[in-house]
Amino acid sequence: MGIFSRLKNLFKKSINLSELDKSHLVALVKNNAKIKFGTPLEVVPGFVAVLSHKNKVADLFAEGKYRLDVPTMPILSRIEKLTKPNKKGDLPKAFYADIYFLNLSVFEKQKFGGANVIIKDKKFKKLKATLFGSFSYQIKSPIDFMEAMFTQFGVLRNSIAKDEISSWVAGLVARKVQKNSPEVYDLYCRDTKCFDGVLDYLNKNLSDVGIMVESVEVTEVKFPKKVYQNVTLSSTEVFEQKQDEKIAIDNKSLNDKLDYEEKVLPASQLQLEIEQAEQKTQDETIYFDGEISSQTSERSNKSLSSENLNTESNADEQIRQTIEYKKCNNCGALNSKESHVCFKCYKSID
Repeated sequence: MGIFSRLKNLFKKSINLSELDKSHLVALVKNNAKIKFGTPLEVVPGFVAVLSHKNKVADLFAEGKYRLDVPTMPILSRIEKLTKPNKKGDLPKAFYADIYFLNLSVFEKQKFGGANVIIKDKKFKKLKATLFGSFSYQIKSPIDFMEAMFTQFGVLRNSIAKDEISSWVAGLVARKVQKNSPEVYDLYCRDTKCFDGVLDYLNKNLSDVGIMVESVEVTEVKFPKKVYQNVTLSSTEVFEQKQDEKIAIDNKSLNDKLDYEEKVLPASQLQLEIEQAEQKTQDETIYFDGEISSQTSERSNKSLSSENLNTESNADEQIRQTIEYKKCNNCGALNSKESHVCFKCYKSID
């Protein structure tokens, strides 16, 4: 390549997002376009650029500046055989590709709606409710996301991508809420137990398409007319009413338990339980007061030892009084009455 060709490549127009709305989720900047080797590619922070060929995802470019050439496009070079010379022996000077920019920012306050839930209730039997809400999400794997969109639609456009994500979220939220088996009143007042595990369920199912949901909230639930004819209170009032009913039931259960204990348990047994509780409290107090306990135990041991010594000395005296001895006139030792010689001084004691 001559010097003029190199200078020409340096001043080629860069492929970037300068003329596009950066609030887009997906931007197609080249649609099956002929791109010359050496064309600059600039990826701004928060975005990635993805090259594809005939709806097949090829190379991905993170934040930075690049020149589109064989070394920087290994997958696309293999797909289009860019390293294979033509019949004249010349290598290709250009290639055809689609270039997408994907936004990796968190998209907040996105809407979903039209998610139908079938509810089986004792009062209203079987009916259909429709959920509406908002969510926040982020593209975590651009390649997985693009492959999912290409498989389903064959194209990838900003409006199509956003609508499809909302549709995925709506369907999964409805499925999880239905699995929770809520009652009409619970769903009417949007009780939290109706939506247990919804966020985890969304991320478990959307991870395969490269999406992570940051938050989700059901803001409105629409019911058939027969529900509104029977329920005239607002969702907040119904929720407060259910909380009051729950508290009343808990209080009634507690009072019934106390009444049962008073009727069934005799007064003496109740008194015994009270005394046992008091004794337990006293024992715990003594247990934690280790210094007093140790002093008390030492004194008790000392008194027991002195009593044992006194008892032993009294026993010896009784034995001495009971058994007859001979006293040696020489040394004063006590000998058996049958002895004739003192065992100590060997003098005669008869």
